[in-house]
Amino acid sequence: MRLKTKTFTMAVLDRNGISIAQQTAGAANLTITGALATAGVATMDVPRHVAVYSAGNIATVVFTVTGTDRFGAAITETITGVNGTTVNGSKNFATVTQVAASAIVGTNVEVGTTNRADTALYPVNYHGGELSYLVELSASASLTWAMEYTTRNVLAPGFLEDSIAYQTDLTGQTGDNDNSTDGPLTAMRLAITAWTSASDTVTYTFNQRSH
Repeated sequence: MRLKTKTFTMAVLDRNGISIAQQTAGAANLTITGALATAGVATMDVPRHVAVYSAGNIATVVFTVTGTDRFGAAITETITGVNGTTVNGSKNFATVTQVAASAIVGTNVEVGTTNRADTALYPVNYHGGELSYLVELSASASLTWAMEYTTRNVLAPGFLEDSIAYQTDLTGQTGDNDNSTDGPLTAMRLAITAWTSASDTVTYTFNQRSH
């Protein structure tokens, strides 16, 4: 398998980039008019996780986020509200087309992006040899990353990358790392778990030895 090198960067989180502060009189869709929105559709800089912020207690309200993934496939995620803080989702949205509240929202709520994202999956040979990977951060970068993998058939028709749980090979990393794994696995991805600067970049390279 040839060396595969990718470079990743993204904007910092935008707490109300999808929906600015608002309330509802009952179950209703939030208006999508944040800085990331055009004509009621929020478009991310890269596919990334969505967050809901509440100024008060909305712990009984469920928000259903609808949009598309990096391939244009329709995805949804339910995020339960909290009390006076932010709750993060875990799916990677390329666009958000609807945010539906299940009940009255009696305190200001905002919807935006988090400081988390996962890169596209990189398929590898399940029966292949050792897979090595190198992760390099730009100078003075301040971020945290993990390397995740799966044994599922990610090339199967209809497979959605955010429909399964992933296993972690490395986690809580804050610097460069050159590592390898014997598997077995079918695909890997880089998970950004804390991103703090739009000027940071991460370069990652995969290389699998053949038997």
